[in-house]
Amino acid sequence: MVVSLNDVDGWRKLADVSDLVDDSGYYYDPGHLQNVFPVVSGTTVLSANTYYYLALVVDSDSVTGYVNGHLEFNAPTTVMNIDTADKVMSFMLDDAATSAGEYTDSKLAAIHLWNGALTGDEIGQHSRDFGAPAVPEPASMLALGMGAIVLIRRRKKSQA
Repeated sequence: MVVSLNDVDGWRKLADVSDLVDDSGYYYDPGHLQNVFPVVSGTTVLSANTYYYLALVVDSDSVTGYVNGHLEFNAPTTVMNIDTADKVMSFMLDDAATSAGEYTDSKLAAIHLWNGALTGDEIGQHSRDFGAPAVPEPASMLALGMGAIVLIRRRKKSQA
C-alpha cells in the first residue's frame, strides 16, 4: 500500500483479516513503527504526512514487512493469513471489539493485492515504481565514498 499517515500517535490498524473481531492485525504502533500485532515490529520510524510504500508479504506460515522496498521484519506466524473463504479483509479500520471501530487517519494512494508471495526484489521494484527512495547497494555507496575522498584530497592540494 502507498499511504501517508496523518496521525502517528497511538495504535492504528492498517489491515485486518480477522473480521474485525480481535486486535491481531497489521498496524503502526505508538513507537511509529509498522507492526504485525502481537508478533513483530519493524525498525523504521514512520513520520506523519509522509508517503510510504508499505508492503506485507504473507506466506502460509510467516509474515514479512517492508518500508519503501527495504526489509523490516520477518517472523513465523499465521496472524495475517487470508487463505480461508470466511475471512473478510479490511483496511484502515480497527476492530469493533476493542476500539469501537475507529478509522485510521491517513491518505491512502494505492492498495495492491497479489495472489502469491512476492520476493524482496519484486517488492523493491514496486516501491521504486511508486517513487519510494531506493537504497543503493554497497558497491554504489563505496564508489560514492571513494569519490568524496578523492574530491577532498584534490581540494586540499589546490588550497596548498
